[in-house]
Amino acid sequence: MVVLHHIQLNVAQGLGLPNALPNLVVGSAGVDIFFVISGFVMVVSSDRLFGQPGATKLFLLRRLIRIVPLYWTATSIYVLSTGGGYTLAHTLASYFFIPYARPDGVVQPIHVVGWTLNYEMFFYLLFALVIALPRRLAVGAVIAGLGATVLIGRATPQAMDALTFWSQPVILNFVFGLGIGLAYKEGLRLPWPIAAVLIGTAAFLYAEQIGDDFPLPWERIRVYGFPAALLLTGATLGTFGPPPQWLRPLGSLGDSSYALYLLHTVVLWGCRMIAIKLALPVSAAPWAYVLAVMLASVIVAGIAHRLLDHPVTQWLRERLVVPSGTSKAIGAPVQDAQS
Repeated sequence: MVVLHHIQLNVAQGLGLPNALPNLVVGSAGVDIFFVISGFVMVVSSDRLFGQPGATKLFLLRRLIRIVPLYWTATSIYVLSTGGGYTLAHTLASYFFIPYARPDGVVQPIHVVGWTLNYEMFFYLLFALVIALPRRLAVGAVIAGLGATVLIGRATPQAMDALTFWSQPVILNFVFGLGIGLAYKEGLRLPWPIAAVLIGTAAFLYAEQIGDDFPLPWERIRVYGFPAALLLTGATLGTFGPPPQWLRPLGSLGDSSYALYLLHTVVLWGCRMIAIKLALPVSAAPWAYVLAVMLASVIVAGIAHRLLDHPVTQWLRERLVVPSGTSKAIGAPVQDAQS
């Protein structure tokens, strides 16, 4: 969804074809789905850590190993390819997930899509602070912390850039995921027909927004976040049984989704340069261009995941996550795409 949204922007703005494709801003709701999934995954993948001594350190270590290597690589690509021009403070803030205003006043990292990771890291920090509590208390404390952050930010309109950024309502999407994750671990399940209705409703709510512009911050929770919660509720709590064999290869796309998110903007830039250089008739077949760019983005992400993201993550886990003297029952990584 995010890649599709950005392809449409590239065609409209980069290639000067504003009417070639419909407005696909709704694709940015992929970020909201990402946040809801993240809240869910943190509860489920951290199950062995709740209430354990040393859990905070291990949780943060796993998060940093998963997020930092590929993000720093992607950010470095942008720094080097644009020839610098960034202040030292902005550069350091970009690498260390601190919201910081650019010279034009926009609070955004050097690698633009990294704005979501600024929220992710803040969420991880809150989670790490309470993970030594029992599961229910920990989840409740994180939800309270996220709510308090939004309220404090709303009450202090002249707050520093970082607090103003972190207190945006979009951060409440994590709450949906936390609640669904807790329900999942508590054993709640839904009959598959009900789950299918939830998933179908989410798809309908997103589809009817094709052509709409960006929602306002609080409206975003309703039009993007709520359908994401319906989607994840149906997908995780529904009693569908194992997926059919022909669907399972999609798991590899899920595994490379982080690489896809971080690297697709580079691929889009390259495809746009090729289209301009070769004078390709994009206006005559815009959806063919969309398909080609999407395929190129997926292929590059798959290669990057296989050759860089996965090997580096595994190498760091083997050396840092289960150091000498640490119990494997706590320190061993959970085997899922996001752990």
